Order: sequence, then structure tokens, then C-alpha cells
Amino acid sequence: MIGLVAVTAAGRAAAARLAAAWPGETRAYDGPAATALPAAFGETEVVVAFLAVGATVRLLAPLLGGKHDDPGVVCVDEALRFAVPVVGAHAGGGNDLARRVAGVLGAEPVITTASDSAGSVALDEFGADLGFVIEPGSALAAVGTAILSGPRVTFSSDLTWPVPPLPPTVVATPPEPGVPAILVTDRLLAPDCSDNSKKPPGQPDNSKKRPGRPASGSDGPTVIYRPSSLVIGLGASRGVPTAEVGALIDQALDEAGLSPRSVRAAATIDLKQDEPGLVAAVRERGWPLITFPATHLATVPVPHPSDTVRAAVGTPSVAEAAALLAATHSNPISPEDLIVPKRISAHATVAIARAQPRGRLAIVGIGPGARDLLTPRAVAE
Repeated sequence: MIGLVAVTAAGRAAAARLAAAWPGETRAYDGPAATALPAAFGETEVVVAFLAVGATVRLLAPLLGGKHDDPGVVCVDEALRFAVPVVGAHAGGGNDLARRVAGVLGAEPVITTASDSAGSVALDEFGADLGFVIEPGSALAAVGTAILSGPRVTFSSDLTWPVPPLPPTVVATPPEPGVPAILVTDRLLAPDCSDNSKKPPGQPDNSKKRPGRPASGSDGPTVIYRPSSLVIGLGASRGVPTAEVGALIDQALDEAGLSPRSVRAAATIDLKQDEPGLVAAVRERGWPLITFPATHLATVPVPHPSDTVRAAVGTPSVAEAAALLAATHSNPISPEDLIVPKRISAHATVAIARAQPRGRLAIVGIGPGARDLLTPRAVAE
């Protein structure tokens, strides 16, 4: 929801234009700015304030929490000449909102964040459309500074993801000692690959090496992105305890050296979609649960089929087949994508598959013509 705060006739008229352009997306906040702006800030995802930047900053200063928590706030002047993100430009969506506002009102978006001004990559938005999440404690500030002004930053990824373009200072090469690095990986790494001196409160210190973990190759400031690349396949007996399912999942990930932040979903047979212990364990970890009928699972080639399982539920595999099926979508299924074969406890089974990245196709044009005939989306591409 987009909060609209206006205290003058001109501001209210402009707010009405935005509300008409974005039906169902906006909520108007009337009354004095001292009460309307804090209310919008606390109740909506982003805010458009038809107020002076100085006044907006003074009113919001006591309410600010952090760059990853604050909603984006865009100020628009009385003459509708400029749309200025003042809070939450990246993580809060302020920059994108300023561009949307400018498109409706004919204003100029004033983008002041360093990466955008330099035409560079915004690290806190990089790969977000692909499902990337940032490992807590990553050295965003140090690596971002190196991208803008340093001689070299390395970039490496376990898989080939369709990531956005990177500036010339970022070189696609394995990490090097002492060189700032960007890593896209679902693997747990041994050395400290992040800036733990600036880690968020309550986040664990990752500086200690873990036995059996592969080395990152970098001891410089590093940003780690966790791609949405893993699927957990699950099977369970009737009445399985939540704690048993959860412990088996956590153990399988940890012993395989895989990050739970890279899990995109859990998957199982539709007969288990209401199994309380299984459902609760998945819900506790914040993952969606995908289910498949036995007839679909039975078509999936797996390394460890079971006649006992076939007799019970109509498919020779549940955990392995569900993981593979959910990871591959419509792509050809390969048993090689099963990176953790099924593990069994007393009442549960788990397997882990890695999803291969899918490419991205943008159709920009189908023939010659004037540039003003291109659609806005084609221009953006």
C-alpha cells in the first residue's frame, strides 16, 4: 500500500492523480503533516509526501529504524517538478516509487544513491528478482565502495544465473586473497566472508571456521548472496513429530554444507499435505510446501526406489522424486540434480535437489520503426 500525504490544495490534487492512476494501491492520509506523515510511515509499505524535504526529515527522524526496515519515502514539491527519495531508496523501494511518481506527474526523479547515480549495481537489490537473499553480516558498504572507486572486485557464482549487468570494476573470476568479492552460492563456507563488525544485532558471528567447509578463496570484504536454488523433498509416516522432521532437515543441510537461506520450497506427495508434523516443520522454516500426486512422482527416475513405498502410496519414491520434480519444473529431470540422496529417520525421509537456473528472455522489438513506437517496457529493457 502506498501512503499519500498532502496538506495543501495543490498537493491534494496531485495525490488524487496518483490515486486515480493506481487504483486500489493507495491510501490518503489527511490532517496536519505532524500526524499524517508518521501514520503513513507506520502503516504503509511506501509513502509519497507532498511536503518539503526538510519538513519531512524532521518529522521522520524520531521514527527511523534502519535501511532494511524503513519504508521508502518520496517527497514531491508543490510545483510537481521533482520526486525525491529521502528514506529507504533501495531496500524500502523509494527509488522505484520516485520513478513511478515521476511517470504519472511528469516530474523528474532525483536519485541520489551512489550506485544509481554512477549507473552501477545496488548491492542490496542485486538479484532480488531472482530470489537472492543477502547473507547477514555481508560487507555491503565496503564492497559497494570498492565497486564505485576501487580497482577491482571479483564476482563468482556456483551456477550461471541471469544476473543484471555489472560495472567494469567487477570481474567474473574466482575470489582472490585480499580482493573485495561478490559470491553467489548456496554452500556454507569456512572462512569469514563477511564484515561481522557490522553484522545486524542478534545475528551469529560467522568468523569461525567450520570443519569440512570449502574455503571461499577470499579474506577481503565479501558480499554473499544466497540464491533460491534448493528444494527439500520430504516423506513421513502418519503422526510424525514436528521436531523429528525439523531435525532431519537441519542435519541434512548442515552435513551437506548447504545454507537453509537458499531453500526455495519443500515438496512431498499430496497424501501428506495435511500431515501435521511435516506441515509444521516446513512452516517453522518459512518455506512453501509443494505437493504432487503419486502418478507424477512415479515417473521421476530416482537412485533409491523402494517397492515398500510403492505398495504404500503408489510411487517408488516420495522424498527424492518430490525434490527433483519441484526443482526442475518443466525442464528435463536429471538424477544428478539430487545433491543429497534420501536420508531416513524413524518416521521421516528427506532428500535435497538443486534447481538449475532458468534464463530470461526479453522481446524488445519485432521490426524497424521509430523509437517512440517502442513500448515503455521495451525501452526499459
